[in-house]
Amino acid sequence: MFCAAARQDATVTKNRNRIFALFLLLALAFCQASFAQEAPTPPGKDADDATREKFYLEIERHIANVFKLAGEEENPWAPKPRTPTEVELLRKQLELDGYSFTPAGFLDAVKAGNMAAMLRYLDAGMPVNTTNTSNQNALFFAIIGDQIPMAQALIGYGVRVNMANTLEETPLMIAVAKGNPHMVALLLDARADPNTSNQNGWNSLHYAVYDNNIPMAALLIARGADIDHINKLGYTPLMQAAWKGFEEMARFLIKMGASPVPRDNNGNNALLVAVTYKQYDIAKFLLQNGANPNDENYRGWKALDIALDQQDMDMANLLYAYGATTPGTQLPVEMPDATRIR
Repeated sequence: MFCAAARQDATVTKNRNRIFALFLLLALAFCQASFAQEAPTPPGKDADDATREKFYLEIERHIANVFKLAGEEENPWAPKPRTPTEVELLRKQLELDGYSFTPAGFLDAVKAGNMAAMLRYLDAGMPVNTTNTSNQNALFFAIIGDQIPMAQALIGYGVRVNMANTLEETPLMIAVAKGNPHMVALLLDARADPNTSNQNGWNSLHYAVYDNNIPMAALLIARGADIDHINKLGYTPLMQAAWKGFEEMARFLIKMGASPVPRDNNGNNALLVAVTYKQYDIAKFLLQNGANPNDENYRGWKALDIALDQQDMDMANLLYAYGATTPGTQLPVEMPDATRIR
């Protein structure tokens, strides 16, 4: 009789778990649908000023909408007070259902997108900041899987949003690299720091610029990302855009207040970087906005020296047109290898 009652209780528990899992799937589908809004598309290379201004206005509206969606409701997730006996019973039931109550089991549930199992682990006493050997907590894996409801639940349970892995990357950096603005807004609302640096000195804005994601860059700048943050090679986001040849990104950064003055470890400013990597359009844009064609780096090389050394006559003629004079002292120069940054 006791065994029959136990089996009946187990069946009821499993049915409740199935109903809970179905509820979570429906909630996930609703959240993903509400967040599925396209970011504005950057204008083309030959766009006029009016088109660009329209794009910037669309970006402002997009940012406001993203943060509105992220903050419409208070986070409903929080750990419930439980007695030690209740926690022990929840842990035993979890293991009876085939889940290993270990850090690996918990993190595997998050990797699999199994929110019901994740919550059962947490309610059974699994520390929310449990990590793997790379010092990644569950939030990293929720972000990698684009699981916004899971990330929200983990935040409600007190996960560390600024935890850094062994590469000194934060969850926010991973979310920016994934390109999910709604995940980024959720993290920023939870006080994720956009100016934490990884082991190469990148902040979150460097990640957005590297991927040429203007809406993401705008999102980060709106929440305090340092627009002139330098990495370990001395590159600012603007210099990174100059290296990569992202003209619209460079235009946007300048509009948002980025300075063309900072220099990298070899004394190269944004113009010198653009000339070095043969980014004609960006060099022209910087010159049009007041860049000095006669600035020298720490080795005495001007932009004209670099253009002539590379036999880039189009660039040289551009520099002459904007007032470049005689070459500099032309000491031996070692340009930074920007490909080593990431």
